[in-house]
Amino acid sequence: METVFTAIYKNGILKPLSKVDFEENKQVVLKIIHSGSIVKNTKGMIKGKAQFLKQIVESRELEDIR
Repeated sequence: METVFTAIYKNGILKPLSKVDFEENKQVVLKIIHSGSIVKNTKGMIKGKAQFLKQIVESRELEDIR
């Protein structure tokens, strides 16, 4: 089963920003994806206008490779 949600890390605890349907004390595996800008993090690697590159990087078609 896969559940996707946004969380905030504060004082050593990841806290979901929305309700999640987990059993108490259920062990889960987390895949952390930082929400920083991929465009800013890869600036200069590919030549092109920032807005165009942002549209490519944020495209749903590339979701599985992020």
